[in-house]
Amino acid sequence: MLLKKCGNQNGMTAKKMSIFITGAGGMIGRNLLPHLLGLGYQVTVLKHHQQIDYKQIQVVEGDIRCFNPLWIKNCDIVIHLAAATVPPCWKKNGFGSADRVARFSPEDSFNSVNSLNSVNIDGTRSLITAINSQQHKVRLIYTSSIAALGPSSNYSGPITDYGFSKLIGEKISREVNDHVIVRLPMVIAPNDRVTPRFKKLSALRCIPITNSKFSAVDVSDVLKFIALIISDDSYDGRTFMLGDGEEYSWKSVAKFYQEKYKHRIFTPRIPKILLQPFIFSLFGNADISYYLKYDWFHPPEYPTVLDPLKRVFTYDYN
Repeated sequence: MLLKKCGNQNGMTAKKMSIFITGAGGMIGRNLLPHLLGLGYQVTVLKHHQQIDYKQIQVVEGDIRCFNPLWIKNCDIVIHLAAATVPPCWKKNGFGSADRVARFSPEDSFNSVNSLNSVNIDGTRSLITAINSQQHKVRLIYTSSIAALGPSSNYSGPITDYGFSKLIGEKISREVNDHVIVRLPMVIAPNDRVTPRFKKLSALRCIPITNSKFSAVDVSDVLKFIALIISDDSYDGRTFMLGDGEEYSWKSVAKFYQEKYKHRIFTPRIPKILLQPFIFSLFGNADISYYLKYDWFHPPEYPTVLDPLKRVFTYDYN
């Protein structure tokens, strides 16, 4: 089922390299698959309830939390995208975490919050154990999040359960000698979950705002970064931060959509007293309160060969 491994990573041609992807059914994965296939790479994916339709790929059905070393016995690089997400931690507000939920993928049913750690921590540990058990060199590209650092206005570290799980995932990933970690901010793509929300609010001519700032990156630049890392193992052992370098405000985003749709958009300011997770949980997404309350702008750190990165809010996807 798996594809044949060929030689040394450094200087290898794309058509000879075998890549294994976890989380291929997610937003980044769905964009990455055609990109890598277009470059001529041989791709195997771990399928976990997602619908993956590409005929040119090899598919292994299984669970990241029970990773079989045989799945990657002939692979050169593992790109670890799979992750569960969860609303941020309420502990500082006096709430317990037992009632919160996590999602492994858009197609998955909701599970208990325990799935957050079982996927992001135990699943990553299972994968790294499998990589380190191989008799040949297997490189790792691990996608983390700025949530692992915490808000730029709070340097004490992650403030969410998701952020803690990604930070631990980074630590586990460093057990692979030939690893690259990339921390991602808000990723904008044709199939993301952010853009449709802005469109709906724009149609209502009202986008509530706060004073917080944030980073963002276009998915095309994420794909270019991954392709660069695949082709050049001199970046191994490093951690990078992606982002287009712009410090966005929610007001600037509202202005972007106002100019796009050629009508005025009302931008009422949300009082800080309302930026509480339990309030936003009533609307189905408690984590939004943290993104609106704190600054999430982190200066990007990435190979200069990728410059310039595409500015996210200069155009829109249909």
